[in-house]
Amino acid sequence: MDADLEIRTSCDSGGNYTYILLCADHTLYTGWTNDLENRVRTHNRGAGAKYTRSRLPVKLVYWEVFPTKKEAMAREYAIKQLSRKQKETLIFGWKAPGPENKEHSRSVGRADAVRSADTKGNRTAAL
Repeated sequence: MDADLEIRTSCDSGGNYTYILLCADHTLYTGWTNDLENRVRTHNRGAGAKYTRSRLPVKLVYWEVFPTKKEAMAREYAIKQLSRKQKETLIFGWKAPGPENKEHSRSVGRADAVRSADTKGNRTAAL
């Protein structure tokens, strides 16, 4: 696991995470786990979800932390119902919790991602 991920997630250890991965083919995968660092490593070893096995390597681009497994799984389902464009808005448009943005009751993280265009002109995330 890269050092940046370890630093970014260490303060949230012990939570239940909903996360989005950017796959090598520029598709997005959403899942949940209670050990984010280990889960991303597992995906990149080819031992994660069947979907990601043929799309390696994967990169963590977004995550949220919840106090319960039930909440994380519910959020995973909700994100999976979003369109690609809505997921990109979530990844690129989230606002960090703070005094001016009190509607966030959970911890949210985003890897430093940049927008680019694929060969068809679609916006994609790249790290």
